[in-house]
Amino acid sequence: MPDIFVKDDTIHATNNQPLTFFSAFCKDPLGVRFQSQEDNEKVILFVRKHFITNISWILTGAIFFFLPPVIQIFKAYILLPFYLPNQYVFLLILFYYGLVFSYLFSQFITWYYTVSLVTNKRIVDVDFFYLLYHDVAITKLDLVEDVHYKKTGFFSSFYNYGDVYVQTAAERGLFDFLQIPKPEIAVEIIGDLIGKQNHA
Repeated sequence: MPDIFVKDDTIHATNNQPLTFFSAFCKDPLGVRFQSQEDNEKVILFVRKHFITNISWILTGAIFFFLPPVIQIFKAYILLPFYLPNQYVFLLILFYYGLVFSYLFSQFITWYYTVSLVTNKRIVDVDFFYLLYHDVAITKLDLVEDVHYKKTGFFSSFYNYGDVYVQTAAERGLFDFLQIPKPEIAVEIIGDLIGKQNHA
């Protein structure tokens, strides 16, 4: 797995929050560091997609997981135009479940490693896609021109998640934190940091 960010147990602060396995929004995360982090640079915010956004692929995986047993129950009522020996059926089911677990694993890894970090100096955006590709973009806070968020639909309002957009003057003009929890707080934190940079 990519070591884009690592834990460092030497960081301690009274207002820091522990980063758990399923954390999606963590202000002042305890012991989080990344590869190019400077000595006097502190991670202020750690975000990833709200866990509720995983429900679609979890349900899809569950349906495909229970499909073979359901077919087995009703196979007496299904007429097949050919006959498969039991050993071939076993291998076919084994291959099928391999595909299902590969799908679930890749979806989880994509969610887990697609993160965004806000430090007292920079914004770090890590996009991870299916074990094959990851993109890391970094911009300095003094290049940020605008930050805002959007919530769309019932679920985003009910579960309090949305998209945060950070417009910068850097080569990559737009940074987006998609479907993160508490987007209004994230915007407030980034806005406060920008204000401090401008008055520094």
